[in-house]
Amino acid sequence: MSDIGTSIKTTRKRLGIKAIDFAKEIGVTSSYLSMIESGNRKIPDNLKEEMLDLLAYYDANEKSLECIYDYIRISFPTHDVDSILKDILHIKKEFMYETATSQYGYVGMFKLDLIKCLYSEKGDDRGTLIEMSGKGCRQFESYLQARGKTWFDFFSDCERFKGRCTRIDIAINDYKSYVSIPTLLNKIFAGECVSKFRAFDFMGSGLIDSGEKNGVSIYLGSKSSDFYLCLYQKDYEQAKKLNIPIEDVEIKNRYELRLKNERAQELIRLIQESGMVSENVVAVLNNYVRFVDKGTQKAKKHWQVNKKWENLIGEMGKKLKLTTEPTEDFYEKSEAWVEKSVAPTLKMIQLADEELNRDKLNEMINNAEMSEEQEHKMMIYVSKVEDMIA
Repeated sequence: MSDIGTSIKTTRKRLGIKAIDFAKEIGVTSSYLSMIESGNRKIPDNLKEEMLDLLAYYDANEKSLECIYDYIRISFPTHDVDSILKDILHIKKEFMYETATSQYGYVGMFKLDLIKCLYSEKGDDRGTLIEMSGKGCRQFESYLQARGKTWFDFFSDCERFKGRCTRIDIAINDYKSYVSIPTLLNKIFAGECVSKFRAFDFMGSGLIDSGEKNGVSIYLGSKSSDFYLCLYQKDYEQAKKLNIPIEDVEIKNRYELRLKNERAQELIRLIQESGMVSENVVAVLNNYVRFVDKGTQKAKKHWQVNKKWENLIGEMGKKLKLTTEPTEDFYEKSEAWVEKSVAPTLKMIQLADEELNRDKLNEMINNAEMSEEQEHKMMIYVSKVEDMIA
């Protein structure tokens, strides 16, 4: 095999490009590509240049590791909800739906689907709280994008209003499965994990008859503590949730840092000061856990770091960046509920109308009265993000 053929094949496989797809991209047959990669056919200069350029393009745009904010909770020592909406979230108040709540001891909240602003009674030192789930973070990113702002700007605004982060989840998405989560679990059982965490937990399930697996999750540290890690097979979770083949799920593994109270506030402070999310995430991981291979030394701290774990951390140091995935999809759960639970009944009435030569369905729709919350959802559906910005 020629050196150039070996290099092309190695790079193609590393990038996860199938031979048939690569051959199609460069306009040759799969058998011709095979001969090139095996060194049995000399590559014309123009084709070699095209192949190398294409591989370089795929390499530069390879999606392997990314980190995202997956949950945010920030408290403010103020009862001035209007200022929080206007100067922190930058969302016009009329686009937020107000409702009562007892969550965390608060009495009410303004929400735009999964973007929430909770408030307490006057004199209650809970003040005001912003909470966003993972999907809420993606929704809020559409407002940041429309304003030409970033998460750094958001946290700077929070700091200006003396906001304190009481919980932050940072998720690292692994598109290449740098490590095997079940293998890491086995290494913990074998004592091949060096960690500042004292406890761990895990979850896993499957089917006895078929041997089908439903994925493994590992929790390093107590889930009731101010900091713990969650490592799990995201592809199994999504395949089951969306009822799709596991190979169709892009994200293979997810590694989550979940911090509360002072731990959360300290991490945000370090990120804001350095301007780097990935650098601090990698530092935390390196400080708290490493997987090793059993050696001859008695003390496991002297054992060699497992190559795959070392490669994962190394790649994080080189490639990991904070990414955003803005979405303008609001109240998807409501639509999903209608599609699953209501639409079949509406279809039945529609078919009955056709058979009986009546118009009952349209009559029901025309006579229906929307609730205040439904009117709010309707306003969101037909509005542009840019129009909602304060």
